[in-house]
Amino acid sequence: LDPSAPIDGLMPALVDQVPTIDTNNNLHEPSMSLTGFDPADLLNFGGLKDVKGHDIDFANLPANNVVMSKTAADKLNASVGDSLTIYANNQPHQLTVAAIAPDSFLSGSVNIGDGSAGGFSMPLSEVQAITGRTGQISAIAVSNTGGVKDSVKYSDQAVAAIDNALAGTPYRAVALK
Repeated sequence: LDPSAPIDGLMPALVDQVPTIDTNNNLHEPSMSLTGFDPADLLNFGGLKDVKGHDIDFANLPANNVVMSKTAADKLNASVGDSLTIYANNQPHQLTVAAIAPDSFLSGSVNIGDGSAGGFSMPLSEVQAITGRTGQISAIAVSNTGGVKDSVKYSDQAVAAIDNALAGTPYRAVALK
């Protein structure tokens, strides 16, 4: 990757779609996004806050705990502490809602605006274990140089630099916000 590219963060991630049941109220969604990323990469993407604005210590989430997106929480009428059952590879897995965060890639919301039911996130290694995809990723999130709003002006340059680096492979950059 060209070192002059306007990119200040890269974050490997694994995203999968999983049926989800909130076992506290028996509400369910047939497909929610389960997103895993390395907690060490989180600061390069602005960190993660809950819906009340409090910092979430993603690196120290207890095992099998997730950060749930606001959309997912609304769909399941979920609250912090609720128990979830998800199905990955037709196997049930029990999770606990540790925090609810505004919709973003970091809270597990992928493609919000297309009718998505939202999702949740947890450390990459746990998502890899749950999905049986140890050592695998499905995406690399990219943070443009700058802040939340002013970084958009670098999107075309960042996409071009990534596509140039990926030339000759079947991969390409996809600009999302």
